[in-house]
Amino acid sequence: MNVELVLNAKCLIGEGPCWDEPTKTIYFVDLLGNRIYSFDGKIEHHVSFDQNLGAAVVREKGGLAAAMQHGYYFVDFPGGGLEKIADPEAEYPDHRFNDGKCDAKGRFWAGTMSKNLDTGYGEAIPDCGLYCLDTDGKAEQKLSDVIQGNGLGWTKDSKKMYFIDSQTYTVQEFDFDLEKGSISNGRIAVEIPKEMGLPDGMTVDDDGMLWIALWGGGCVSRWNPKTGELLCKIEVPAKNVTACTFGGPDMNELYITTAKMDTDEEQYPHAGGLFKIKLDITGTPSYRYQG
Repeated sequence: MNVELVLNAKCLIGEGPCWDEPTKTIYFVDLLGNRIYSFDGKIEHHVSFDQNLGAAVVREKGGLAAAMQHGYYFVDFPGGGLEKIADPEAEYPDHRFNDGKCDAKGRFWAGTMSKNLDTGYGEAIPDCGLYCLDTDGKAEQKLSDVIQGNGLGWTKDSKKMYFIDSQTYTVQEFDFDLEKGSISNGRIAVEIPKEMGLPDGMTVDDDGMLWIALWGGGCVSRWNPKTGELLCKIEVPAKNVTACTFGGPDMNELYITTAKMDTDEEQYPHAGGLFKIKLDITGTPSYRYQG
């Protein structure tokens, strides 16, 4: 299976792809390049900011909501204006938000990490968390003792939630209460062999299988959370593959973000680009923030 280059964005670290079905638009961020991108198949927009971005989601009331270096914000897109909502880790100036997305009720979940890990020289300390921005604008910590909060996903029926703490090389599975927005009964569902790469962003297909991007692994991998088994890998022409999401008119196109950071540009000339591949599998949607 061959992936195609959708947009040669040359992101330092492309992240957080989010397919908005009503507008048929894919959004993603350049995490360290401090940009949010949108692309509808014809027109590309991007806006730059003065802080790092972990993830951006479409807001039902207009514009976007973003998990950024200094907290959650509403974003006037493509205008670029910011309105701060909450900063649950304000006492940790060296922390930033990382990957995030919305559940089926429109709550915005995102994990945090220390910016020291961005350099590759930081100490892996479990002093970060997983947060949920509810539709009333209040952020609540759902998990503590996180090192590098990353990929998130829910099953089609919203009964299970999955979360990656990258530095542990594992995917945690939780029972999920959609009405309350609560998680319980955590367990390790998948363990990624270190030689395959660092588990990064994630999405879930309609069969309940996990699609995990592997930083340093040059691929997106599909896993069975019931057995922990690796089902397949899709090679991507970039060393550092960061995240993926389903989209397209039939929800069978997998959009994949990549990074040009720590990459030989001669070997991977399109690293940092947005790719996609059409599959015979459909996946769960990207939901809008309802606050």
